[in-house]
Amino acid sequence: MLMFPAILIGLLLLPISLVAQPGSRMPARLARELDRIGRLAGDMEWEKSHKAAERLTKVYPDWPQSWLMLAETEKGLGQEPASERSMQKVILLDSTGFPQAYQWLAWRKFRTGSYYDALRCFDGYQRSRRNHSPLTWNDSLLLCSIRFAIDQGKKTGIVMPEKLPAAINTVHDEYFPSLTVDGSVLVFTRQQTVRLDTLPVNNQEDLYESLYNSGSFTPPEKMPEPVNTGSNEGTQSLSQDGRIMIFTACNRPDSKGGCDLYLSEKAGRSWGKPVNIGYPVNTRYWESTPCLSADGRYLFFSSNRPGGRGQMDIWKSEKTSEGNWTQPVNLGSPVNTPGNEMSPVMPLDSRILYFASDGHPGMGGFDLFRSERGITGNWMQPVNLGFPVNTWADEDGLAFSAYQRQAIIASGRDSLNGKDLFLIPWDMPEELQNLIIAGRVTDQRNGNPVSASVQVQSLADSIISSVVSDPVTGEYLAGIPEGTAFRINATAQGYLPYSGTLIIGEKDTARVVKADLPLQWVDQGASVILYNVFFRWDSYELLPESVPELDQVCQVLSENPGICVEIGGHTDSTGTFDYNITLSYRRAEAVCKYLVSKGINPARLQAKGYGFTNPVSGNLTPVDRAKNRRTELKVLVQ
Repeated sequence: MLMFPAILIGLLLLPISLVAQPGSRMPARLARELDRIGRLAGDMEWEKSHKAAERLTKVYPDWPQSWLMLAETEKGLGQEPASERSMQKVILLDSTGFPQAYQWLAWRKFRTGSYYDALRCFDGYQRSRRNHSPLTWNDSLLLCSIRFAIDQGKKTGIVMPEKLPAAINTVHDEYFPSLTVDGSVLVFTRQQTVRLDTLPVNNQEDLYESLYNSGSFTPPEKMPEPVNTGSNEGTQSLSQDGRIMIFTACNRPDSKGGCDLYLSEKAGRSWGKPVNIGYPVNTRYWESTPCLSADGRYLFFSSNRPGGRGQMDIWKSEKTSEGNWTQPVNLGSPVNTPGNEMSPVMPLDSRILYFASDGHPGMGGFDLFRSERGITGNWMQPVNLGFPVNTWADEDGLAFSAYQRQAIIASGRDSLNGKDLFLIPWDMPEELQNLIIAGRVTDQRNGNPVSASVQVQSLADSIISSVVSDPVTGEYLAGIPEGTAFRINATAQGYLPYSGTLIIGEKDTARVVKADLPLQWVDQGASVILYNVFFRWDSYELLPESVPELDQVCQVLSENPGICVEIGGHTDSTGTFDYNITLSYRRAEAVCKYLVSKGINPARLQAKGYGFTNPVSGNLTPVDRAKNRRTELKVLVQ
């Protein structure tokens, strides 16, 4: 959060002549008492210092220094309304000698949503400053934030967020929502007070789960062990299919520091034992608020580790082909500031990053921001999402239900009930997926479920979604953006790769597209069509779009070193028999050469050209001819 500036220590360091009333000398007893109370406050003895400061205002009611001291002790006790009244007393007694009082009041008014009062206090602060040095970073941030908030207050015709049902929002704090890509599962953090015997224990954080059913969320249930424990768990990130959860857990026996990131996987309806992600993601510093990208390649999180720009910064780590996480990289400026950045959220489009910050101009506390990645790969200047998403309170959590074009935000705007979860329409369709791909991965021989890696890619080769099908049910779930065609692949140990193309029609818009993926066991005679191997027209030159598919073939051959395969080339019936036999053979040979370049023994590969002798469809229409132009992989020896 934005912290109110500490005024007392700086005040006591000033020479007495600078803080005394104009034309008068501070009484020696008052100076001694200010010094004594200041030392108590410096030792965090707030009760003692507060009582002493109260007595001081009775003895010296006309001296602003005594009221300034009282204001500081009240602030230390969390009595901010009382501290505000004392600060106003300071200004009433001396309207020019204590710019710190104006400064604190400006922050106070800003943090309570009294933006015009905040601006007046800030004007008083600038007028009363004895020097004309440039504003500090904090002061500049405050001024920009006040002006931004006033401008946001002029909005009209807006739709206000709707608080989620009372079963989810309680008298306790609920925050940091996470949703599956179809919006069917909501996981959030709840913080409450628990009691051990007769002693209250504050800040107990646990994870809760609610299902979206028949247009509403079901009463949430506390997630069982081994996810939740007697310690704190919270600020989680669900993979888009809800089968992987990365969350923050504190004070576990295997933790690297106070709070670390842990990963748990779901099989059927049960969550597995959480595993510490380990170094270099976790350190002896604080790691929290994770976000797993839709393609599973990147982990964003916040940390106060050295090397950042401010207090809490957002960092990024990439997953290697071996499944390890690389040394995290700080996102740097302009995302991170000298303040706090946290709660990163990345929708399906990896060019967009949402996050919470108190270091960019906002409306108070933490606000939610949006940044786009430029063509050079750098993040652009963040944009405040504005009112009504942001308010004077803390908004520090965001989850997209893109399938329903809605978002859930965590906000403290209801001052009577602490932080709650709110639902708001989200009118940014160009950034969010509106199609869901769902189905089962099965063994083609018997229909049994298979746990497989499923990837959905654009035809331009970038991986959009990467999920793992459930080992108990074989079910998978993934999101895709608006588009017309995507490639889909599935790989599993002991099976030939599945290769297919998804053609999205207009009738599929905003719907779930079903795609079951049967896998063939690696066995002699088994064959698959490599639908996503492409060549230049009337040529045997491989197109770059073929690389992901061929790399998966390499993976299968590496995992099954005892097999030999045939790469078969097929054409349509356009052209002569001899021409097509030659073209199909050279295409098959080009595939073999690529596999050899990736380390596959050429003795395990056989290229064969079939021309148009084995069509899978007629040759009368362009669609039929396209089906016949294909590359097949067949197991020869096992």
